[in-house]
Amino acid sequence: MKPVYAARTEKPASATVFDFTAWQQEVITVIGSRQGCRAFLSQVVLKAGIASSTEAAQAMVGENLDLLYEQKLINAATSLADLFAAIINNEENKFSKAEKEFLLKQVLLAGYLQPYATFTYAQLSHPVRQRVLLVYQFLHHNYILLPDLLSVEAEYDKILLHKTLQNLRLLFTELKTIFIFTQNTDEAIFLSDRVLVITQTAGQINTMITVAFKEPRHRHIIGQLPAFKVIRKKLIFALTDVFAPSDLLLPTSINLLS
Repeated sequence: MKPVYAARTEKPASATVFDFTAWQQEVITVIGSRQGCRAFLSQVVLKAGIASSTEAAQAMVGENLDLLYEQKLINAATSLADLFAAIINNEENKFSKAEKEFLLKQVLLAGYLQPYATFTYAQLSHPVRQRVLLVYQFLHHNYILLPDLLSVEAEYDKILLHKTLQNLRLLFTELKTIFIFTQNTDEAIFLSDRVLVITQTAGQINTMITVAFKEPRHRHIIGQLPAFKVIRKKLIFALTDVFAPSDLLLPTSINLLS
């Protein structure tokens, strides 16, 4: 971790989902049923060596997807600046005091959190909390990130959240493979380098779609590109293939006369 903005390196062309020998600087979105995505992400954590057992991997994924750690932040009486400073002090022993202070300022800027630096987590609105959680997870996870933080509704808040993710990826120069769980196809394409469609229960990869838009990405511009529409169509077809067999109603179950 270095307190400077740096260009992201290109990921290896031969990168696979479970290739963790050299971490790639990319966002991989998993999309599908919550049960299937939990199973897949548990495999990721286990194969990455972050958890030592299947049970521990499932617990870690559950803690992140369900934001079980959030209550600890709600109960904390410390300000955002003190919260982030404590994490930076614990994680970045190689930096001087001045470098840590600079990094703290950059982190607050990256998350558009400067006006809330003196606030506690409990004092913040839901959209601001989402950005805090994203920064919090980014500071805590050295290798892999499993955020389910994209539930804001207002367009302005969603843009800030997406920009926060982009800023954090530029701020931290060490490679992070970021896994995002979402059910929103447009969001998956906009944020990702790869989109994985996961089977419902087994947690296997049904389809992998590569997204090659350059950074920084502007959501409204990308949404008008023909390539975006082609990728979106592929993704919808893939999701239909995965979910249609169990979702379709049998003709015998429909009473057309009722």
